[in-house]
Amino acid sequence: MERYLNKNCVNKGMTHVIASATDKRAYIHLAGRHPFPLNPRFFGQTFVIGDLTSATRFVSPQENRKNFVVFQNMTPREEPLMSDKIKRMAMEQFNTSVITTRKSDANSTLFALASGLITGGYHPVIVLHYPLTPNATAAHYVRKQLEVAGLDKMATVLLYIHVLSTDTYLVTSDIGRVLLREYCSALKYAADGVIAVSDKAGRDFNEHFTRSLGGDGNGSTLPTDVILNGINANLYTLQDKEFIRQNRRNIGLNPDLDKTVAYVGRLDNIKGGDILLGILDYLERSLDQRDANTGVVVASPDVLVANKQLKKRLGELMKFERLIREGRLRLVLDISKFVGGNATFAPDVEQAFLKYGGEEYRELQSHSIWGGLLPTPVQAISDITICPVRSDGLSLTVIESMLAGSYLIASNVGGIPEVVTDPSLGVLLPPPDTNINTTIEQYIVAIRDFKGNGVQSNRFALDSLLSGFSNTRMLLDFEAAVSRATERRQS
Repeated sequence: MERYLNKNCVNKGMTHVIASATDKRAYIHLAGRHPFPLNPRFFGQTFVIGDLTSATRFVSPQENRKNFVVFQNMTPREEPLMSDKIKRMAMEQFNTSVITTRKSDANSTLFALASGLITGGYHPVIVLHYPLTPNATAAHYVRKQLEVAGLDKMATVLLYIHVLSTDTYLVTSDIGRVLLREYCSALKYAADGVIAVSDKAGRDFNEHFTRSLGGDGNGSTLPTDVILNGINANLYTLQDKEFIRQNRRNIGLNPDLDKTVAYVGRLDNIKGGDILLGILDYLERSLDQRDANTGVVVASPDVLVANKQLKKRLGELMKFERLIREGRLRLVLDISKFVGGNATFAPDVEQAFLKYGGEEYRELQSHSIWGGLLPTPVQAISDITICPVRSDGLSLTVIESMLAGSYLIASNVGGIPEVVTDPSLGVLLPPPDTNINTTIEQYIVAIRDFKGNGVQSNRFALDSLLSGFSNTRMLLDFEAAVSRATERRQS
């Protein structure tokens, strides 16, 4: 496995190669079952796809690139979150269109799209996000039909591993294992390579892949490139004290707290939502002076999810009356990526969420825990960010937090140890296990032990981190990985 960082691209003249590319590519991002771009459950995937499609700007002429996003297994419908202004904002990242397909004709629709692009002089590059799903059989179908038509070398198929996203039933039940074997067999036939967001994510996928095909996990793997996720350096940057105080005040958080802790992400147990609740419960009851000036801001997309379990968890957050009353707990929706840090777009986003969320969203607005929509990254106004995940390929939150100057306390899982290598940037703890009380205690101790923000003073570590995680580096690496995969297909 190889890691291609920005310096490699520059040193090898990769920027020049891509900028002068004459091949015409059409990227087809085969995503999940959820509509793009304003989806409350898949913010991470949404923005990674958005960044990848903007690789178009590195190519001259830009007409040599087209971008499509295809959603399998869903009836075409207008995305309810997208007001006209938000739609324009989001679609700036796209060159062509977003396509949805019905379950009954998904595979044939995808083949028609790919073959039509070939006829038009483009080389289709089908990118499977979450490939251990029916996306695998769709790619197999397209590859087979292209082969029949004599066009097999005219398209490239890549798997994009954000995280080893395998549903539990695929590895624990007989029928699940049959499905998993079917998916992996389809991918072995169809795929030209893998892009993984971390070394760990790539290794885990390939081990799963070979085991499912009857090996011991050490057998033949798919060619794999590791491309670290890209970050908008203009958005995640260090802020001055007055900016931080004002933004804390804007969301109803006490600006004079000694420590402000951010939790960013969904509230399910995979992301560590149960650990967050345990920490809040401790702080709510604690009379220890070491905890008296510690506050928490929760930035979760779950405020928009019509899911009973997650709604219940949101309700549990509202029970911490003391923390809320003292300005030590607020719930916000971080919209900084939607608006690029520009607060003037916030009213448009607000109107879209009111339309989508209806009465439930209005009810949330009336609760004293609600801090509103935050147009600046929550990590930029927080001293500490906690990330008590049980599983993750390489969380964007981890990288964003450190670049924004927020000290990281995170689980030692997945690709996280690959980037948290400087003790001034954060500390890693064992991932949560069956005894979550131990994990909660470890996080409380780590929060108490935080004495000051060494992140902000360690400019060298931050610059080194940014060099590996810039959007420019990711886009150049992505184009280069596609070129290598295409060469393998055509050789």
